Amino acid sequence: MEARDEILVKINKKKLMVKINKKKLMVNINNKKLMVKNLVVKILMVVINQMKQSIVVAFMEEIRQQEMRSGNTEVAVEVNNADMNGTDGEAVAVDTNEEWETFNHEETVRSRKTYSKEKPPYLWLMQTFNNGEEFKDQLLRYVLKTNYDVILDKWERNRLAAICTNEKCDWRIYCSFEKPKHKWMVKTYVDKHNHGKNSKARMLKQGVVGSFEVVCQKARRIALNFVIETQQDQFAMLWDYQKELHRSNERIHAEITTIPLHDGKQRFDKFYVCFEPLRETWKRVCRPIIGLDGAFLKWELKREILAAVGKDADNRIYPIAWAIVKVEDNELWSWFVDKLKDDLDLGFGNGFTIISDMQKRLINAVSDVLPNAEHRHCARHISANWKKVYGEYEHEQYFWPIVFSGSEGDYRYNMAALEKYDKFSHEDLKKTEPKTWCRAFFSSHAACEDVCNNLSESFNRTIKDARKMPVIDMLEEIRRQTMKRISKRGEKARKCITRFAPHAMEIFEANCKMSKLCSVIKSGENLFEVVEGRGSFTVNLLYRHCASNQWNITRIPCPHAIHVITENNHDPEDYIDKYFLTTNWIATYMDNTAPVNGDRLWERTGKEPIQIPDKRKSRERPKKYARILEAHKSSSQPHKVIRHGRTNDDPWSIQNAPKRYKAAQSQSTPTVSASQSTPNDPSATAPPAVAGPSAPKRGSGHPRGSRNKVHDNGGGRGRGSQPPSPRPPICFMSPWNNQVFDVWHPDNP
Repeated sequence: MEARDEILVKINKKKLMVKINKKKLMVNINNKKLMVKNLVVKILMVVINQMKQSIVVAFMEEIRQQEMRSGNTEVAVEVNNADMNGTDGEAVAVDTNEEWETFNHEETVRSRKTYSKEKPPYLWLMQTFNNGEEFKDQLLRYVLKTNYDVILDKWERNRLAAICTNEKCDWRIYCSFEKPKHKWMVKTYVDKHNHGKNSKARMLKQGVVGSFEVVCQKARRIALNFVIETQQDQFAMLWDYQKELHRSNERIHAEITTIPLHDGKQRFDKFYVCFEPLRETWKRVCRPIIGLDGAFLKWELKREILAAVGKDADNRIYPIAWAIVKVEDNELWSWFVDKLKDDLDLGFGNGFTIISDMQKRLINAVSDVLPNAEHRHCARHISANWKKVYGEYEHEQYFWPIVFSGSEGDYRYNMAALEKYDKFSHEDLKKTEPKTWCRAFFSSHAACEDVCNNLSESFNRTIKDARKMPVIDMLEEIRRQTMKRISKRGEKARKCITRFAPHAMEIFEANCKMSKLCSVIKSGENLFEVVEGRGSFTVNLLYRHCASNQWNITRIPCPHAIHVITENNHDPEDYIDKYFLTTNWIATYMDNTAPVNGDRLWERTGKEPIQIPDKRKSRERPKKYARILEAHKSSSQPHKVIRHGRTNDDPWSIQNAPKRYKAAQSQSTPTVSASQSTPNDPSATAPPAVAGPSAPKRGSGHPRGSRNKVHDNGGGRGRGSQPPSPRPPICFMSPWNNQVFDVWHPDNP
């Protein structure tokens, strides 16, 4: 063989072809375990010496015998009959490149079939698409997977082209409609980048994102349809679920109300459940206070859950009953309260306390069904509504001392201070009926001084995840949570070694420390006068009454009462109400709800399946009526806190916390007597009255058309050159012992 001879070799998984000076020999390799590399070397050596088929066949036979001796019995190497001519076994000489091109084409087609759109190289020649949008989606997938930034360079009805954003890069692709195949096909593709990768993806623009949003919307619709189907299955099983509840929990009150349809079927309306251990335990050992509130269910069907929650001896929530309704209206709230009235034997409400937010429908229902019950309103909700109009920081500092006023005298003093500062806000606050949220007017039978409806808010938080589930799954999750709560707290209560629950003991010990600052003067057998600082209080041990009203509301002796009891050589713990006994705390969690079997074990009632309720349209605020927001909120940027209503010069801001701490440490803490209402007492519950504005200052939620108006009070954007009103002193009172702490005065910042 001469030096000018040309040797070409082509190999794939199953075929080997050697070509010397346009003369070709093709050999099939039918064993994947054969060492192809060694075979190529040996065949090349034979072919270079002599291009004869007999030698090749002999060499193949030798290779096969070597492999069989090594234990590989699957070797099968043979000469391709298509490349042999006659019986002499001589190799066929081909003067053209047709067979070579056929070999290349077969390998290209075979390798192209192994490509996948989800795996590299993502794009290749002769790749077909159903339309141009599919090609653009695949091009975007290439960009996101390879981190090479390419963009469309040409886009027409029947052709698309893309190039790399790097000007010096040779990468490009061209795809157009192929008429014979009736598909789009890649006809030009240069897969070569001469630069590094980057994180940009300019193809990910608004139009592409919009197409993804369409896909997401379709996926959401599919998921919602699946949820609706699940809801349909579970609503159809409600009759069986109700029967299982009655089987497993005797004397349970589980009631389903349906609406008859014209075709004879029943549609779900409402569901109420109250377990017998919960209601009997509440009537026997819990305090006579109930928190009522509702929460939205996170369904496509737009239902709501109403719940009644009580308090145990340790001041923790104790669920009583719950119901699923359509909306919170007068009718459904009255229906729910009436069910509670029958289960809990509330009568007309005498001796019971209801606490809720200021929802008009709930207020109407309680006044109709329980006319004699004490109905407290959540002070936090009242403060939030009041701040929408009077969003200044000073107004809030007047509000909470009014809420925590222990006596009517303190209430009148604090209201007078607010009236002197801003008479308009004073008049608006009086319209909210302070007797429903001020401590000075609370009754003593509830043994609770709460001014906020934390009972219901805490319960709604615990069932947050359950509200996302279908109807039966949600009811079962709430029931299981109740079982876990009773079991866990029962174990904790049985470990308590004190006479009273931890929460009551904490208040009692704090009052004992404060009692050391008092002195007592005896007036009668059970009547005493307690002096603390410049204030004095009347204490009657027989009626368990103190003029500070703290003992009356909490049913735990206040510092004045503890001092009198100790001076008479009595044990102050004997005067704590029985509601806080550890024995009552243990009895609260003695009885638990019974377990319920799974749906496969339910007894079938055979009733007509209940249809899912109709979808309720969401209530939207009319566009021409803007919602009045709080001072720090923005209508245009709902997720951002604006500077209005929160400034850095605020002494109670987080930035000034160290200054506030040092100031509190350097000052002497006023005693409880300092909070007593006296005409010239500068350390009363509320800040001293300071001459303030004569008109209300609105928060950020101004009504339409009034943003740029100049108010007479100098507030808002039209402040002009009027000097700002002086900031009043600020103080807070402890909710337990009326102690004033963290006092700040504008003269001593």
